Amino acid sequence: MTLQYKGIEEDFRERLEDVDVKERIIRAPETSIFALRPGDIVQFKYFRGARIGVYQGLVVSTKRSGARGYRLTKAANTIFQVLTFEGLSDEVLGFVVNNLYKNRILSRYLSVKNRMNATDKRINYSYLRNLGRADTELTEQLKESTMARRALGRENRAGLVSALEQGQFKTFRVEKITDVYSISLLDPEVAQ
Repeated sequence: MTLQYKGIEEDFRERLEDVDVKERIIRAPETSIFALRPGDIVQFKYFRGARIGVYQGLVVSTKRSGARGYRLTKAANTIFQVLTFEGLSDEVLGFVVNNLYKNRILSRYLSVKNRMNATDKRINYSYLRNLGRADTELTEQLKESTMARRALGRENRAGLVSALEQGQFKTFRVEKITDVYSISLLDPEVAQ
């Protein structure tokens, strides 16, 4: 029984169990950073100088990190970004676990929305084009996220706004990351 939680902090696991309304079973296999996609919940260790920090969060796709949640930078350092769970209220964490887990579309939207220009609330389209995305592809992604937000309903859209307001979006360099665990929430019937 303990092997399935190897490396996962107990208080993090208990917090996930408390906010999961579907009461799914938690599995936490160690994985490669390159296997992660937007909407995945992760825990990993990150080296900052001589200090090691443990982070938990939701992988997001952003203007900086591309479609899969990470990208190769000019300096050949791969980065990826997460919405960290530190500081999130139980209500907002519950929204993330119950609505954004494995939701690739809304996880991408979260980060793009968070990085909109604060003065005029417009997305910097020229920056997105500089990443090599075609205008039609971007338009389709924005249409897709609009439909997904509408499908959430009014109450859950409020949760999306709360996640944007409370959440901290952090960028991490892959070469400084170790012990990556991908958290899987499984239906009890499937997990048996």
